[in-house]
Amino acid sequence: MALVKTSFYMHFQAVVGDVPIQDVCYNPTTRNLMIRLADTCDRSELTSLKPEAESLLKNESTGKIKGVIVTMKGAPTAQPGYDFYSRYFSPWLGVLEDPVCGSAHTVLAAYWSEKLNKKKMLAYQCSSRGGELGLEIRDDGRLNIIGNPAAVCLVENELRDDLYQSIAAEMNLSETAFITRRNSMDFSSGARFGLRWFTPTTEVPLCGHATLASAAVLFYMKKNVNPVLVFETLSGELYVRQHEESVIMDFPLNKPKPQDQHEIKDLLKTAVGDLPIQDVCYSPTTKKLMVRLADACDRSELVSLRPEAESLLRNETTGKINSLIITLKGAESTQSGYDFYSRVFAPWVGVSEDPVTGSAHTVLAGYWSEKLKKKNMLAYQCSSRGGEVKLEIRNDGRLDIIGQAQIILQGALKI
Repeated sequence: MALVKTSFYMHFQAVVGDVPIQDVCYNPTTRNLMIRLADTCDRSELTSLKPEAESLLKNESTGKIKGVIVTMKGAPTAQPGYDFYSRYFSPWLGVLEDPVCGSAHTVLAAYWSEKLNKKKMLAYQCSSRGGELGLEIRDDGRLNIIGNPAAVCLVENELRDDLYQSIAAEMNLSETAFITRRNSMDFSSGARFGLRWFTPTTEVPLCGHATLASAAVLFYMKKNVNPVLVFETLSGELYVRQHEESVIMDFPLNKPKPQDQHEIKDLLKTAVGDLPIQDVCYSPTTKKLMVRLADACDRSELVSLRPEAESLLRNETTGKINSLIITLKGAESTQSGYDFYSRVFAPWVGVSEDPVTGSAHTVLAGYWSEKLKKKNMLAYQCSSRGGEVKLEIRNDGRLDIIGQAQIILQGALKI
């Protein structure tokens, strides 16, 4: 993402007033102007800016700018360690201020990665609603906005199933979670809740990342006072607790069973092409098929797979499989320390590829723990967004999945 030094296009005072400026750059691809405040400024000066839409429009009428990013370096000694802050104004598109803007961070990531000499960064957009973004610049120069998004709906009263499904289809994310109260307790004081998960096309019995997101909403937004929350789900009771900046989910461990490859040879061919396969297993509880690539394969071969959704659907019509996991042993010589990699494809439930999948790791953890003789593992799901998953198999045979979540948008849904 190219950035060009510039000293014109608009009167900067209309944006930042008398606050000192350290850098001004322009991105012609996105037509965003980026203004970096001086390092002597603090976050409160960024937050207090109140540029007027009329003034911005009057000072830039060339059509070369569609948005102004105001940014500043983070305070390295502060918690939780944001690398930089920003705000985004775009009255030229009818949006005075965008609360959390992913496209602006394609510009910001390129700039701050060079200035900070970092490829992984944590950013915060300081709008009135605000939001964190995890950013990772890949080796190929592209940007991952890290993690798997989920919508979470707090439901005061139960809705019809078709309405849950319609809302999930409208959200159009891999999963939308619906939390309902139990025992007439509110969302801040109750410790037990109902939880259901819907893809855009169907309800699913288990979803890890949307459970993580649900707990984050209750802990962080609703300030729930309980140390442990209990979710009543189609997969039984799930316990979730906070630990420092992480959320720990107590999930069942779904160890897969060996699967006859000959029975599904066409599906395997569609999934991995000519790559050599070391193991094929199936989890009847989750209806997930797990394909382990041979150790001779490397991560790039896993990442390059492009199975077509239509071909997968055509080659599996029995209803026994709702998602396909492709996995690979981690490389012991790398610095990342990942024990294994994976990708998850689920066109049978309306999700071509799921970015980061907790439920798949209930299967993967059961398999790889036995193969690696380890109870604590670090995994990486190699989707385009990507994400790390920390796993701990407990002495009682259940699985702790440890993750972090940020709430980036909130609002009211009118039905």
